[in-house]
Amino acid sequence: MAVGGLATAQQPVPQPAPSSRPTTAPGPVVSTPAPQAPAAAPVTPAPPLTSPTASPAGKSASDNKIAAVVDGAVIFQSEVEAEYASLPPDFKVVPYARLYPSLVNRLIDRRLLLNRGNAQGLKNDPEVRQRVAGAEERAIQEVFLSREVKRYISEDTLKARYADYVKANPPQEQIRLRLILVESRAIAEEVITALRQGQDFSKLAQERSRAATGKTGGDVGYITRTSGMPETLMKAAFLLEAGQFTKTPVESPFGWNILKVEDRRTVKPGTYEEKKQEIANDITSKVVENLLASLRTGANIERYNTDGSVVELDRKPAAPAAGTQPPAPGPTSAAPPSGTLPAATSPSTATPGAPNRPPMRP
Repeated sequence: MAVGGLATAQQPVPQPAPSSRPTTAPGPVVSTPAPQAPAAAPVTPAPPLTSPTASPAGKSASDNKIAAVVDGAVIFQSEVEAEYASLPPDFKVVPYARLYPSLVNRLIDRRLLLNRGNAQGLKNDPEVRQRVAGAEERAIQEVFLSREVKRYISEDTLKARYADYVKANPPQEQIRLRLILVESRAIAEEVITALRQGQDFSKLAQERSRAATGKTGGDVGYITRTSGMPETLMKAAFLLEAGQFTKTPVESPFGWNILKVEDRRTVKPGTYEEKKQEIANDITSKVVENLLASLRTGANIERYNTDGSVVELDRKPAAPAAGTQPPAPGPTSAAPPSGTLPAATSPSTATPGAPNRPPMRP
């Protein structure tokens, strides 16, 4: 039976990460994958820039009211709150109070499984210890990386980067353009005559245009003055008002064109709230890149091919002969010192509202 989209104990849903409290039992045991080498430190986007998840109904996260007792082991309401906070967003549309019984049942089930596993002596089982060691390594990597990234991300830093983004992306005028491309001026004039007689531009584009956009009624989409179209087309297009088409053919390197503007709009840069996560992700990416480069520079790393031979790139240079001067070291990609912000990249240069496309041709 399901309650508000969350299955009860008879139909367990995929288990979220277990609570950090020692009284919370792990999820059901599943088949063990083949042992693998520890993964490299994960490179992930910055965590969502929001305040820590508030406890439902305004409760304190330190609230230790009892939710259940299983064979003498206490399950606290704070654990139920943490379980709710760890649910995927789709589940959180259901109020906490409605999910509370199912969440308690889930934690009871985990405790029962934990108790029975402990009774069988699984705490020191090799498979369990291997999983615990792997989880510990991942936790250390993630906590270390998260703390390093936080040194560079603050509200002041994000606002400064946003100011750079706004400066680089002033409001831009955009037009939604349609075009018909034909091989000669004479044919272009025939199309213009048909348009003057009231024929539909989209239909004529499908019938007469040589451009790839002809299949979609000549629809190029929204463009700016820097979208990469030939200058003759761009100049003629931006002289048109919404609903107008060119009354004379426009020549381009590809042939003769008839243009129509469907819509005009001014696109402003995204707001701070819309952009700050993207900016944080950009900073995170740079910090992680520099940090890993620095760690590799300072580490003694040897890699081996499948045949057991050493990867040549990892071989250390031979020591200089006696009496010779070693070459001066080149620049390295060391991590920036604390408080030094990585250089801005994409969030400061993206064109607002315009698709990222290569220079266009009809």
